[in-house]
Amino acid sequence: MAKAFKYGLKGIKGHLEPAERELLRSLFDDVISMLEPEQRANEDPLAALVGLDTEAREPSDRAMRRLLPNVMKNDDDAS
Repeated sequence: MAKAFKYGLKGIKGHLEPAERELLRSLFDDVISMLEPEQRANEDPLAALVGLDTEAREPSDRAMRRLLPNVMKNDDDAS
């Protein structure tokens, strides 16, 4: 069972059981896989290296829109 988290010199520390750690790792992997862009065959290597996506659009999935809100609602280019 998880114990209370504590602040320490190296940040926040806590103890989780192995099953709890595995569950968190699985959740992180799921979120990362949802956020990773799909690879395109004609993708610019420099753009891929620095994470630029010239064809990025607002997600159609409601859950993804909650994770990645549009902070510049009135400026499509800035968004």
